[in-house]
Amino acid sequence: MGEVSQKIMIPESFQFHVPSYDIAGQLTLMWDLIKTPLLVPLLTLGVYISLAMSLMLLMERVYMGIVIVLVKLFWKKPEKRYKWEAMQDDIESGKS
Repeated sequence: MGEVSQKIMIPESFQFHVPSYDIAGQLTLMWDLIKTPLLVPLLTLGVYISLAMSLMLLMERVYMGIVIVLVKLFWKKPEKRYKWEAMQDDIESGKS
């Protein structure tokens, strides 16, 4: 039988081109292993939250538009609400 290479057995995400033993290399290695399982769910959650907030803003705008139209249509005008007369000239002002 032929030899089985290590490259076939080890998934590509665990294979690294340059082994480094310094702290920067280890942090880079940890970041490469963690970033996809950590960032993708957080970004997905952020997208869903943004979508929900956008829908809430849309519903609020539509609701306020309906309220404003109804107020404009059915609000009593001051002329209809109050019985008023134009003010007469003041007798005491000395103009008469």
